[in-house]
Amino acid sequence: GDDLILSPCPTCVWFLKEHYQKQGLIEVREIRHISEWLAQNVASIEPKAKLKEKIAFHDPCHLGRYLGVYDEPRQIIASISEFPAVEFYENKEDGFCCGGGGALSLSHPQIARGQARKRIQDFKELSADLLATTCPMCERMLERAGKELGAEVVDLIDLIAQVI
Repeated sequence: GDDLILSPCPTCVWFLKEHYQKQGLIEVREIRHISEWLAQNVASIEPKAKLKEKIAFHDPCHLGRYLGVYDEPRQIIASISEFPAVEFYENKEDGFCCGGGGALSLSHPQIARGQARKRIQDFKELSADLLATTCPMCERMLERAGKELGAEVVDLIDLIAQVI
């Protein structure tokens, strides 16, 4: 009977919507990813100072392809940074997987790590300082590869926390 469920995990949001809400197992008015809610409310957030780093955004598979959420994280970046989001060549619906989805990291860890390293190598070719994402599994996979290859990976929520 709650009005709203928010989650930082796009896979959880999708699962709750598709398997619990549609089947009537939970009664809730709305289930949303935190980036959707934050994009609506970020205008009311007055940053102390905007971030000076250029931020590239990695589109999580479930957030984009399954939930259709592409613009909201970019709106957030534009509101908290002095620069718009730096785009990967493969972005939005054509975004490249981090290797963490669908339990790939458990069933085929070498393939998953290779995907994450590829995404970090693509990031390093961009003129960006930070790689942001909005999925805990993407953050985990990319952060591990980023440590190996010298790239900083952050969750978008952490960036918001830095500016408020």
